[in-house]
Amino acid sequence: MTVGEWAKFATDVPFLTDKLEARYAIVGTEAFDGKDHYWLEVDIPTPAGSMILQFLIPEYPYDPSTVRRTVAKMNPELPAMEYPQALGATMQPHDNLSDPIRRACEAADSATKESITVVGGTFDAFRIPLKRLAKVIWVSPDVPFGVVKLADAEGKGLELVAHGTGAKSSITETPQKMPGSP
Repeated sequence: MTVGEWAKFATDVPFLTDKLEARYAIVGTEAFDGKDHYWLEVDIPTPAGSMILQFLIPEYPYDPSTVRRTVAKMNPELPAMEYPQALGATMQPHDNLSDPIRRACEAADSATKESITVVGGTFDAFRIPLKRLAKVIWVSPDVPFGVVKLADAEGKGLELVAHGTGAKSSITETPQKMPGSP
């Protein structure tokens, strides 16, 4: 992972007619228990403005139990809040991205290499069936977070729409501690 890398994905959401576009970015590093960790930021558009979630993680893909800190800014009118680590490990809307990548890595022996075109470009990628999820994932080392496309049998899922470098944290203020947090 490189600080500043970002990728935007369009995701099918059952209750929306349009795809939801969310940006994932590595926006910083921080030492935790003597090791470098990365700040993963997820920017999700809402009618009230962007909802920003940040997770301090050791690597990507990662096990949700390894989240060390969680910060959220639910809309531009509210202050950023830091949540207890345990909450961070459970309130992850991006598990649909991290978990299939981890599973794909575990099943890499069944991968085939092919070219795939999505809104974000054309990539040489590894196509890996995720039988337990009844989905197929295409991954490439040429894009941040590795995912090019994830789809079920109907073609629904997510796909890369853009990627680049230069991402910075969208949260500029010092987060407040969640009331009642240690």
